[in-house]
Parts: sequence; structure tokens; C-alpha cells
Amino acid sequence: MKPISQAALGLLCRELAPGGRVVRVRPMRGGVSCSIHAVWLETAGGARRGVVVRRYGEDWNDDQGVCGREFRLLEARVWDVVHAKWPAIAYEQRVVHGDYWPGNTVWHRDRLSGVIDWETAALGSASRDVATCRLDLANLFDLETADAFTCCYETAMGARVANLPFWDLLVATGALRYIENWARGYRDLGRTDLSGELARARVEQFARAALPDAQD
Repeated sequence: MKPISQAALGLLCRELAPGGRVVRVRPMRGGVSCSIHAVWLETAGGARRGVVVRRYGEDWNDDQGVCGREFRLLEARVWDVVHAKWPAIAYEQRVVHGDYWPGNTVWHRDRLSGVIDWETAALGSASRDVATCRLDLANLFDLETADAFTCCYETAMGARVANLPFWDLLVATGALRYIENWARGYRDLGRTDLSGELARARVEQFARAALPDAQD
């Protein structure tokens, strides 16, 4: 079994244990289409965590872009923050659409006249609907458009959106994993310019923008 390269281990450590080090790497059995290693990391503060790294294909190499996609490092960081912050997020019982994005809005003479597709409606935090729309706006356009929407929403509500960085990260967890599939749906709606690669880059930018505030 070919060992994991130092470049790949360095990238893994920078993303999951910034300022820390790799403590141990151990090959694991059971991989058929891939080789599997257990990697133990130690953070700058001395905390330790273990991760499982799968490597596919004989042509896998030291390219950091390939390493980043394979390890889903950003997704792991986002989930870490979400798990850490979730217990402190106040539970709300408001009607939440569940899939509030521009494709589910109806407009008449430049005014919002309706919202459709309520099959995932539930009770929860309205901030999640705001974050869902922000994610799609950042993907369809850019972060500035998402922020402009947020400003308009807060002005209309007369209050700030509660815990927005947390909800941005939470809705990003699904997008980071499935955005290439979602991008095909955007193209079916006429956004032929939005390739899977561009959509992924925009979602990653959205998640990275939320991480510093969510970690405060």
C-alpha cells in the first residue's frame, strides 16, 4: 500500500488542525477500490482527533487540488463548527419554508407575490430560510448579492438575523457535498453558464466567508 505523501498530510493538518502536527499514520484493511489510512492529528492546543483518509486510483498523486477534493477538508471544518455551536443556538418555533430560494418565489410587476413548494415546511428558526436563500444567491450571483438580500430582509423585519454565520454554515454542509448535482438543475433552468466547477467554487467561498464569524 502506497503511503500518504507529506504534501497531502501537510494539507490535511493545515485544514483540520491549524498550527498542529500529524501524530501518527496507520494503514487500515478493508479497502477494495481504495486504500485507507487512519491519521491522528494534534492541534496547537494539544487536543487530538483521528480521521480516516481514503485514496482512490493508482494515479492519485501529490496534487493538492485532488487532495482537497478527496478529503473534503472544508466540509469537515464546517461540520466541526456546526457541531460545536449547535447546543448554544436557541430553539425557535416559527414556520420555516425549508427550501426558500429564488426558484420558489413568484413575482408580479417587480414585487414578490407568492412563495411556492412548501413540502419541506416545518417549525424552526427563520434564520435558516434566510441562510438558504443567501447560499443560492451567492451561488447564482455572488456574495455581495447575498449580503444585499440580507440587508433588505433585516430592514423589512426591523431586526438582525440571529446567528446567521451558524446557519450559513449549516446550509452549506449539504451544498458542499451535492453542489455538482444541484448545478445540473440550475442549467435546466437556463443558467447554462453555471458549471459544476464554478458552483463548487462559489459554495466554498460562501462557507469560508462564514467560518471566522461562526467560530467567534
